[in-house]
Amino acid sequence: HYKSPWSFKVCKHNGKIYMYEPSPEQRCASIVEKDERCKKYMYWGKKFEETVTSTIGDTSGCYRMVRSNISKYKVLLGAEVDAVRIREREGLDDVVIEKVLQGCPDCPLLNRSRYYSSGPTEFIEIKTCVKRQVKNKIAFGWLQSYLAGVETLVFGFRDNEGMVGSVEEFKVCEVPLSAEWDGGAMFGLISGVLKWLHQLVEEGSSGMLQYAGGDKT
Repeated sequence: HYKSPWSFKVCKHNGKIYMYEPSPEQRCASIVEKDERCKKYMYWGKKFEETVTSTIGDTSGCYRMVRSNISKYKVLLGAEVDAVRIREREGLDDVVIEKVLQGCPDCPLLNRSRYYSSGPTEFIEIKTCVKRQVKNKIAFGWLQSYLAGVETLVFGFRDNEGMVGSVEEFKVCEVPLSAEWDGGAMFGLISGVLKWLHQLVEEGSSGMLQYAGGDKT
């Protein structure tokens, strides 16, 4: 969104562009150090994520590497995984309980006989917003999830005090079918940015690419 500031560290080595995005905590601190709203929104999102998942293993951060093609560009990206949906055996019977765990299925603690996936591994992205904002928020969630190979978006709809009143799931593959925005145009923009970066960044150089937000031009 044009109102949202962002920043990336960028360098070029052997003809390849490397980009690093600061964590949400780092972005929040760098945008407005004294902005309590940013800290509050991050806290609400984190607490909702903890509430709707079960914790297993180290949840300080779990990432997967994804290879993709955007126009003529080959892209390798590291994507954070919020959670994975699994099923758990109960006792000696064939009864199963479906759970959503923080982390990813590569965690050694998941490699136990009582856990098995319900078909292909289902990765989940978890977000919160007020319900009237979902049309805008789901566009960002869809693009982020599509690029990372995440199948399901879970939205917690909160009020202005951070209290979640309802939860809704969206299948990532179905989101564009009822959207007012054009997913193809998003990828066209990304392709244009990648082309621009290859022209702008010189071999062996590095720097910070920043946008302050709020300027439609």
